Amino acid sequence: MDNIDNIDIVAIGGNICCGKSSIIKKAQETILSSSSSSLLPSNISSIKYTKVITFLEPIEEWEQFLLSYYDSITENHDISIQMENSFNIQIACLYHFMKVTCTIKNIIEKYKGDSNHRILILVERSPIETLEIFISHLKNILSGTLYDLLIGLTAQINENFIWKEKCIYIRIKSPVKLIMERLRIRNMPGDKNITTSYINKLNNFYSFSKILNVNVIKNNIDTKLTDIISNILNTILNTTNSTKNTINNTIQY
Repeated sequence: MDNIDNIDIVAIGGNICCGKSSIIKKAQETILSSSSSSLLPSNISSIKYTKVITFLEPIEEWEQFLLSYYDSITENHDISIQMENSFNIQIACLYHFMKVTCTIKNIIEKYKGDSNHRILILVERSPIETLEIFISHLKNILSGTLYDLLIGLTAQINENFIWKEKCIYIRIKSPVKLIMERLRIRNMPGDKNITTSYINKLNNFYSFSKILNVNVIKNNIDTKLTDIISNILNTILNTTNSTKNTINNTIQY
């Protein structure tokens, strides 16, 4: 592998409405701002990224899938409907990460070893999060064939060096009460079907993840986005190769 030390890849994960997309958008704006030195601590503002490239979840494209999925898990539909909706949204998610992986590979190929550029790539969630949080708990809903297909597709994506070796994983953690209030304010299609018990269920899956609990940043009601961005950049600075190898060795299928 050619020298890609000038490229940092960070996956920003966490529960629904914990602030992932807002943090990524604000991070891109703040880091590239001419006034970033006054907004961030001196040891961090000295990191001069020339580009911040972001990949957000295409929620608008998934709207129909998400609406059907949240409806089926809350309205106690027939198991076959739950199976179809669960499978559809995970396939859409994996297809998204296949495209993201290909695009990031092209970015790396373009900028690797370029001393004139330092690149930060911020990705909302990751294929590892898709596996550990949103696919693993479907084992009792999907048929063995469909479940094995999702696991196999996810494994192929996660084997790419981008996710297995290069990526730094950060989990944003917010209180359940704050998440529910954000859902009420956001009011996107399907949000009204997301229950406190479902958020707690996802939190339980997050709590067992060895990968997604390596770097946890809290986002409470009084937390400043610039403080979260500072924590993200500090995490990049403090992440050593040995830490990444530890993450690499915890991927389970």
